This record gives sequence, structure tokens and C-alpha cells, in this order.
Amino acid sequence: MLYKINESWNSQTVVSYGKVKSNGIYSYIWGNQGNFFDQYFHNENQKTRTYDLQQNFNGDFKLAGLRNRLLVGVDYFSRDVKENGSGWGLGRRVSPQGEIKGPLGENETVLDPVPLTKDAIDKLLAETKAGDPSHIKNSSFSVYGSDLVDLTDKLSVMLSLRADYFDSKGDVSNKDDDYSQWALSPKFGIVYQIVKDRVSVFANYMNAFYNIAPNITYDGNNVKIGIKSFKPERANQWEFGAKANLIKDRLWTTLALYDITVANRVYSTPTGSVQGGKVESKGFDFDIEALPYQGVSVKAGFSYNDIQIIAGNGNDFYNEKDVLPEDKGQVL
Repeated sequence: MLYKINESWNSQTVVSYGKVKSNGIYSYIWGNQGNFFDQYFHNENQKTRTYDLQQNFNGDFKLAGLRNRLLVGVDYFSRDVKENGSGWGLGRRVSPQGEIKGPLGENETVLDPVPLTKDAIDKLLAETKAGDPSHIKNSSFSVYGSDLVDLTDKLSVMLSLRADYFDSKGDVSNKDDDYSQWALSPKFGIVYQIVKDRVSVFANYMNAFYNIAPNITYDGNNVKIGIKSFKPERANQWEFGAKANLIKDRLWTTLALYDITVANRVYSTPTGSVQGGKVESKGFDFDIEALPYQGVSVKAGFSYNDIQIIAGNGNDFYNEKDVLPEDKGQVL
């Protein structure tokens, strides 16, 4: 819902609701033994509901003779997850080349691989222990503000701050699993026009966080043993660059260099999620856009990105230090 309050202020209200159901066999490949990976199976029975309410006010006005473009707002989000699935069963080992072997049993004996049929998978999962059903709830409430101020006709600065309260009930049946915390996320940036409306340089710093939903943990026999809560993942980004309008309204180009570090990263293991990873991503983007004729637009660009794990689990194939991460990062 959009509403124009007056010539200087506008209001934006956003309301959303989501409902997701997962019901059926799920397969996950994990771990490695030489060139082979373990393939686990799981019968999903999960329902997720989410709610989100956001209210923003945008203002464009002058204060003490300086132009301000101000955004202030609040955001409320909640998630409700009910899980009543099976345990996890190891059914086979597979290679990238399509080879199939059975899992290793007692005394390192190789068992027969489980066929990919419903009856075979149902039989495998019937021998696992699912543990108790879980009911997870968490929510967040945020307030934020951002102001872009024109100090001169060539120099602009931006200051932003977001405060977020994360309330995790974890498994609602276990009060000892509750977790909550406040988190602050500042941002600032500066733009200077070397040549008015033609060439500008910029720099900015952004701090961001990602609240992690509680996850189910398992014991060594893949039986659910409880719920684990996590601190937010944290990202810090520095960016520098330049923009140019080389031929007025006909040719534009942008060059940006960046460095992003994500800490408190959460990654998966066969018995649940673990926190403590750290990932760095750095590189540059170069873009060019041209309008050779009216109605014809030509765009081109080149990007380079070097991403690697700088702190992880040395015993985990997917999260070893100095390698490309399995998951490119939620905050990146």
C-alpha cells in the first residue's frame, strides 16, 4: 500500500504471509571416502508458516539548507515450523562419474546399495529412529533509518543504522532452548562528483547480519536429540569505485572493488549444524552501458570474484579452510 502524505513524505506498507509443506522422500549427499560420497535418505514431514509486516516512511526535504532523503521504518517477521519426519538412513555411496557402491557396515564390510524404489527406501527408513516431533518458533523486530545528505552540489554522504531484536523460542516444548539478542548494523557511504554530473568516485562500508533459525540436531545414529540456536551470521563489506557519464546520456561506465568477510557462519554436518565458519569474498565489477540509437541499449560487463573459506572445519570436505565454500554464503 502506497500513500502520498504530502509533497515531502510518502508512506509504504507491506504485508505478506507464506505457507510451505514438505512431504516425501528427500536425499542428501554428504561426506567423502576417496571418490565416493555417502547418500542419505529422509522422509520429510514439515510445515512452515511465515508472517511479515513492514512500514516505511520516505521523506525528501531541506534542513538547514541541506537536502535530506530520509527513510525510517519498522519490520516484524515471524516463523513457525513443525517437523515430524523420519530419521536419516544411509543407503548407498555414489561418485561424480555415476558409480554406485553400498554403504560400509560393521568391520568395514561393503553392504548392498539400496535401490531407488519407494519400497526399498521405506524399508531403510523404517529401521531408523525419528525421535520426537519438533515445533520451532522464532521472530524478529527491527527499526531502521537512513539519511542521504547533500553537503554541497558535489558531495553527498549517507548514514544508516538498523537495530534488530531476534527472539528464538527454539523448540517450544523446551524452555531451556530460548535465545534472544539485540544486534546493530551500521552503514555509511560517500560520493564526490569530480566533474558535476559526469564523473564521480564513491566509497561505502556496510555491516549486515543474518538471523539463523534454530536447527534440529542428531546423535551418531541419526536420531533427533534436540534443537540448537545460533548467533546471527555477520558480514562486513568495504567497497570503492568510480562512475562516469562519458558521453552525456549515451555512454556510462562503473568500476567497483569490494571485500566482504562473513563470520559466525553456520554450516551443516551429518549430526546437525555447526557455527564458527568464516568466509572472505573479494573482487571487482566493471560495467558499461551505451545508447547508440534511440530505443537501442547495449550493456556489457566483467566481474572477478575470489571466494574462499578462511576458518572452517578441517575434517569436513565441504568446509575445509582455503577452499571454495559449499554454500556461497547467505549474507554475501
